[in-house]
Amino acid sequence: MSLFEKELPFVLSDVDGTLALADLIIPENTIKSVLNYQKKSGYRFSFITGRNVIVNKKIADELKIQLPIVSCNGALITDNKGKILSVDYLDKTTCVKIFRQAAKEGLDIVAYTPDAIVGTPNSNRVIAWRTYRDKQKPKHQFKITTYPNLDDIATAIADEEFKPVELVCTFENQDQKTRMVELFNQFSDQIDYVQSLAFMTNVLKKGINKGYGLNKWCEIVKTNVPYVVCFGDNYNDIAMLKEVKHGYAVGNAVEALKEVAFKVVESVDNNGVGRQLENIMKNEY
Repeated sequence: MSLFEKELPFVLSDVDGTLALADLIIPENTIKSVLNYQKKSGYRFSFITGRNVIVNKKIADELKIQLPIVSCNGALITDNKGKILSVDYLDKTTCVKIFRQAAKEGLDIVAYTPDAIVGTPNSNRVIAWRTYRDKQKPKHQFKITTYPNLDDIATAIADEEFKPVELVCTFENQDQKTRMVELFNQFSDQIDYVQSLAFMTNVLKKGINKGYGLNKWCEIVKTNVPYVVCFGDNYNDIAMLKEVKHGYAVGNAVEALKEVAFKVVESVDNNGVGRQLENIMKNEY
């Protein structure tokens, strides 16, 4: 950037459904656009995701991330090397009760910690992330810890073998979703939960969301919240987009997000984020 060029804004983007496709991979044209923005802006692009930070090693390298990364829907912020800068853990007793009840209900639920994904061997998220991990280079590998069943996970939490930052529940049908909602509503004083994909809900400590994470990130980076550009696709991005002047929903986003967005851009499979970054570099918002 030359001395007379206008400074480009910081950008935080969601990942799954916004940058990455259903296979968890970011398309090449999107990577190219982001890298162009990184070069022109002085590396002012990072991401804010419901994902666990540990699974982001590859995309952090691909996108040449130098800024802090917001993970677990705002509950965890790390630098680009993985050092924890901010973390909000879930209450231990609440997590134990949720896993015990989920076991009785036959629900599929995993826990994210700052350094691992914890679940049962047949969990949707464990299978998906293990499949993804097994295709990665050694430097992009990450830890997945499995227990035989949800009751064993509850016991491990009670024994403080690990501390959850986020719980992730996947469901296959409306009946499972209804039972999940009924379970989480029992703990409404301790937790908040939000849908992040069509088949997935994330559980966080009360008051934690991407809006909270955005504000924490801005404190760390020392910038003003309203002027950060944000991109998202789902319900968990609403709190974030409400905080900023230029919050964009990709074309495949849920209607509720489109309603609060500054503008709706192209879909994830049509390089929506990348195209808008190219526009921003031309001062077109």
